[in-house]
Amino acid sequence: MKRALGVIALSTAILFGAGVSAMEKDNNATSGKMQKMQKKEKKKLAKGRKGRAAMRSIFLIQRGLPHYSMILKRLWDDKELALSEKQKKELLAIRKETMRSLRKLKREIMPLKRDIVRKARRGTEAKKLSESLEKLAKLKEEATMTQLLCMQKTRELLSPKQLKYIRDKMRELSKRGKRREKKIK
Repeated sequence: MKRALGVIALSTAILFGAGVSAMEKDNNATSGKMQKMQKKEKKKLAKGRKGRAAMRSIFLIQRGLPHYSMILKRLWDDKELALSEKQKKELLAIRKETMRSLRKLKREIMPLKRDIVRKARRGTEAKKLSESLEKLAKLKEEATMTQLLCMQKTRELLSPKQLKYIRDKMRELSKRGKRREKKIK
């Protein structure tokens, strides 16, 4: 009987709040630690993604250059941008030409890069890798030049008003990205 009363008293105390605050404190502490761990993991993942992206890049300049074709894909039918049919046709031709060239270069760059990394890890002397490195540098230079020419042709095709609109949109999108990064931290 005493045992049953003890169980009932304990159940009542738990139901009506006695002892709950201790459980909540323990859960909150665990939850806080978990949130900190999750934030650290997100930071590591974000850094890792950026590093891996740079490793996969075929360009000499990995950040900072505007990718007009990417933003134009998003804004293709935007009424404020108001691309004419002629502009759309020419922009598509520029993009196709650029992408064709970059795909071809990527097929040469990536295996060469992997080969250099593999040989370096195996202990090959730096002098023996210089020829491959020079070839890699030339290919990356060509890819970067292709990107720059695409940017130039796109700028020449668009009006100053359209360029300003695109730049404003790019700034807006990059600010959003920075806000997201701050939230991760």
